[in-house]
Amino acid sequence: MNFHFRTVKLAYSTFQDINAEPKGPALILMHGMFGNKKNFNSIAKVLSKTCQKVITLDARNHGDSPHVHEMDYFLMSEDVEELMQDLGLKRAAILGHSMGGKVAMVLALTKPHLVSKLIISDIAPDVTRTAGLKGFPAFINAMQSVKLGSNIQKISEARREASRQLAERIPEKGLRDFVITNIEQRNDQFYWRVNLDCILESIEHLMGFPSIESCFQGDTLFIRGSLSDCILESHEADISFLFPESRLMTIHGAGHWVHADKPHEFLKAVKGFIVDETGFGLGHLEV
Repeated sequence: MNFHFRTVKLAYSTFQDINAEPKGPALILMHGMFGNKKNFNSIAKVLSKTCQKVITLDARNHGDSPHVHEMDYFLMSEDVEELMQDLGLKRAAILGHSMGGKVAMVLALTKPHLVSKLIISDIAPDVTRTAGLKGFPAFINAMQSVKLGSNIQKISEARREASRQLAERIPEKGLRDFVITNIEQRNDQFYWRVNLDCILESIEHLMGFPSIESCFQGDTLFIRGSLSDCILESHEADISFLFPESRLMTIHGAGHWVHADKPHEFLKAVKGFIVDETGFGLGHLEV
């Protein structure tokens, strides 16, 4: 039997530019798997000049948010709803990358009154995607296998040693560097600030997308990197069905981490969409 735990109080940061005259609504930014709220710091600072306020958050089992025993997209979207209530936000624009994009889509599909505009970065509402089911358990097992000896004293040394141990099983240095930012130190002990056990137990759900018999009629922008395979032509029918007022933008030269690979183009797209600049009609856009 599947027991749902109550929502958790998410860790978050708020960005506001008191000298700006924002045209856009409040904006919530949601990171992907193994990420945290700091991933969007530079993006949030820039967007705080456009939006009333910008909130970055740590998803459950990530960053400074609580580690709990259950993780699915309905619960994670309810966590965001509770955070909005705590912050007094009746509506907000929502931007999510990868896993955070799926949380954002579920929130929009199940609680559309909370979402003024929806921006999804390089992920599709794909209910059949299973490519990561083989790779991710091995990926997580590699992280769990890292052993740091008592001779290691500094966080920089710990991350360097973890990178060395992970090199064979996670050969991409950029990805490895991203993963080891999750190693933290407390009372001379090193630990992963992501709940690897729960993520591994929930991986089949997290790599898919729940079946939801509704659509979101609000303005929606999907942004994909031209070097990524996370939004394919085969996904466009599902996107159009679930998000009939959506448009799709391709940013050339960007991979899965579009906001990191091409920050200028990403920010231009997001700001233009939020403040309704011309050129954002329905259909495909290229940058």
